[in-house]
Amino acid sequence: MKKKYSVCIVLSADSHVDVEADSPEEAAELAACSDEASPFICHQCNDGFNLGEAYRFVVYDEDDKEVWVTDYSTVEPDGPPEKKESNNVESGN
Repeated sequence: MKKKYSVCIVLSADSHVDVEADSPEEAAELAACSDEASPFICHQCNDGFNLGEAYRFVVYDEDDKEVWVTDYSTVEPDGPPEKKESNNVESGN
Protein backbone atom coordinates (compact mmCIF):
# COMPACT_ATOMS: atom_id res chain seq x y z
CA MET A 1 0.00 0.00 0.00
CA LYS A 2 1.37 3.41 -0.95
CA LYS A 3 1.92 6.04 1.74
CA LYS A 4 1.74 9.78 1.40
CA TYR A 5 5.04 11.62 2.00
CA SER A 6 5.96 15.27 2.36
CA VAL A 7 9.35 16.07 0.90
CA CYS A 8 11.31 19.25 1.65
CA ILE A 9 13.35 20.20 -1.39
CA VAL A 10 16.31 22.33 -0.30
CA LEU A 11 17.36 24.71 -3.05
CA SER A 12 20.46 26.81 -3.30
CA ALA A 13 20.78 30.31 -4.68
CA ASP A 14 23.29 33.12 -4.45
CA SER A 15 23.46 36.85 -4.83
CA HIS A 16 26.51 38.90 -5.76
CA VAL A 17 27.25 42.42 -4.60
CA ASP A 18 30.29 44.59 -5.35
CA VAL A 19 31.68 46.54 -2.37
CA GLU A 20 34.77 48.61 -1.63
CA ALA A 21 36.50 47.65 1.61
CA ASP A 22 39.87 47.64 3.34
CA SER A 23 39.86 43.86 3.88
CA PRO A 24 37.99 40.70 2.82
CA GLU A 25 36.42 40.56 6.29
CA GLU A 26 35.05 44.09 5.92
CA ALA A 27 33.84 43.26 2.40
CA ALA A 28 31.84 40.30 3.78
CA GLU A 29 30.39 42.49 6.54
CA LEU A 30 29.35 45.20 4.08
CA ALA A 31 27.77 42.61 1.80
CA ALA A 32 25.93 41.05 4.75
CA CYS A 33 24.38 44.44 5.52
CA SER A 34 23.34 45.08 1.92
CA ASP A 35 19.87 44.63 0.46
CA GLU A 36 21.15 41.72 -1.61
CA ALA A 37 21.76 39.73 1.61
CA SER A 38 18.01 39.74 2.37
CA PRO A 39 16.28 38.59 -0.81
CA PHE A 40 12.52 38.39 -1.08
CA ILE A 41 9.98 37.05 -3.52
CA CYS A 42 6.59 38.67 -4.01
CA HIS A 43 3.61 36.83 -2.53
CA GLN A 44 2.45 35.64 -5.96
CA CYS A 45 5.79 34.01 -6.75
CA ASN A 46 6.42 32.82 -3.20
CA ASP A 47 3.91 29.97 -3.20
CA GLY A 48 5.84 27.06 -1.70
CA PHE A 49 9.13 28.82 -1.00
CA ASN A 50 10.52 29.58 2.45
CA LEU A 51 13.51 31.89 2.22
CA GLY A 52 16.07 31.78 5.00
CA GLU A 53 19.01 33.88 6.02
CA ALA A 54 22.32 34.05 4.20
CA TYR A 55 24.56 31.29 5.54
CA ARG A 56 27.81 31.65 3.62
CA PHE A 57 29.85 34.56 2.35
CA VAL A 58 32.58 34.06 -0.24
CA VAL A 59 34.79 37.07 -0.97
CA TYR A 60 36.62 37.38 -4.30
CA ASP A 61 39.34 39.89 -5.14
CA GLU A 62 39.46 42.02 -8.30
CA ASP A 63 41.00 39.08 -10.21
CA ASP A 64 37.99 36.91 -9.28
CA LYS A 65 40.11 34.84 -6.90
CA GLU A 66 38.42 33.48 -3.76
CA VAL A 67 40.18 35.14 -0.81
CA TRP A 68 37.91 34.65 2.22
CA VAL A 69 35.00 32.40 3.25
CA THR A 70 32.63 32.51 6.21
CA ASP A 71 30.21 29.62 6.62
CA TYR A 72 27.23 29.66 9.00
CA SER A 73 25.74 26.42 7.66
CA THR A 74 25.62 24.33 10.85
CA VAL A 75 22.51 25.22 12.83
CA GLU A 76 22.31 24.29 16.49
CA PRO A 77 18.78 23.34 17.67
CA ASP A 78 18.75 25.74 20.64
CA GLY A 79 21.02 28.51 19.50
CA PRO A 80 22.48 30.55 16.70
CA PRO A 81 24.33 28.95 13.80
CA GLU A 82 27.81 27.72 14.52
CA LYS A 83 30.27 29.95 12.72
CA LYS A 84 32.82 28.12 10.62
CA GLU A 85 35.40 30.51 9.36
CA SER A 86 38.14 30.19 6.82
CA ASN A 87 39.69 33.64 7.07
CA ASN A 88 42.32 33.27 4.43
CA VAL A 89 41.69 30.86 1.60
CA GLU A 90 45.29 31.05 0.37
CA SER A 91 46.78 29.70 3.59
CA GLY A 92 43.99 27.17 4.11
CA ASN A 93 43.02 28.57 7.55
